[in-house]
Amino acid sequence: METITRSERKVLLRLAELAYGRELGQELARLEAAFAEWRTGRLSPFTLTDLIHRFHDDDARDLFAIYTRGRPEQTVARGLALGLLAPEEVPAEARGKLELAVEYYRQEIALESPPVDNGALER
Repeated sequence: METITRSERKVLLRLAELAYGRELGQELARLEAAFAEWRTGRLSPFTLTDLIHRFHDDDARDLFAIYTRGRPEQTVARGLALGLLAPEEVPAEARGKLELAVEYYRQEIALESPPVDNGALER
């Protein structure tokens, strides 16, 4: 990765915080959907409690670690790869310096995604 200037670092710190908020918001939206399921009776209060604990103990902590321990150029590249940040939100010069890191995270995301079994539709 190319050297990040001090002014770019300030921008990347702001963008990393923005990506963190957006990703945390996605996780909270999933939890909110579980609350809606509970209110309609389709989810037991025990299952909802388990989901709340899982969010607190796993998801929120994992995101906190990613965004507070990682360097802003890494977290912004990850945010771009995940679609949390639009390319136009990142200044062009900084975005150019992040290209290899963004590609790395895109490949990591592809590896984490389970393969689609197209044969299952034919059965």
